[in-house]
Amino acid sequence: MLIVLVFGKDAASDNPQDYVQARPLTIFLTGLAVLWFGCSNSAREIVGEWATFRRERMVGLRLVPYLFSKFAVLGALCVSQCFVLLVVIAPLCDWHARFSQMYAFTLAAALSGLAIGLCVSALARTSEMAVGLLPLILIPMGVLGGAMLPIHKMPKLIQAVAYLMPSRWTFEGMLVAEADAMNQDEDASPAVGSKPGSSVPRIDLAHNHFPQDRRFTPNQSFTWLLFLFVLQAVAAHSILRSRSQG
Repeated sequence: MLIVLVFGKDAASDNPQDYVQARPLTIFLTGLAVLWFGCSNSAREIVGEWATFRRERMVGLRLVPYLFSKFAVLGALCVSQCFVLLVVIAPLCDWHARFSQMYAFTLAAALSGLAIGLCVSALARTSEMAVGLLPLILIPMGVLGGAMLPIHKMPKLIQAVAYLMPSRWTFEGMLVAEADAMNQDEDASPAVGSKPGSSVPRIDLAHNHFPQDRRFTPNQSFTWLLFLFVLQAVAAHSILRSRSQG
């Protein structure tokens, strides 16, 4: 509701000067919020039960089923969180993209955050340390997500680091999907009073952040997001295996 109260009026405006600035911010903040959901849901899961985990490992607990149980239970929580968030933001901020497409991005981002939180929880020695590490992870996601400064304007080395940020792929995928949906709506409903065959200037919502020659398609962004999720899940498994053998 805070996102809607701050940006909703401009995001849903018919004035391009308003929605071109506001609607990308609502998309970016939504992506950042679901990443925070995932991280905060799981950051204290493993470290909080470390003594029990060590005892069960000594009697044959396997890591893959253990991690799967975490993803299953906490993932179900992410499912409901993402749904509630989108049900509030998407209509009130006048998003044009399909709800199912945006929901898929938010859920994938939340699961990626969930895997990151499990990595933090597996590394941390105390619950307080795990919570304290979260800002060190979420701040780079905000800075390198592409909303504050377009990716292509960052130094080359930082652009390479941005490839590892799930916030970047969530924002780019959702924003390009929204821009594509708006263009399709304009094709289906020409501007009132325009003459047949006349060319009506089209606003590319994603241009300021991801120009046409420097952007990925929503499918490509979603693939990157899934790849990072798998990478982070493997990292959580490796950290747990290393610590449990130590």
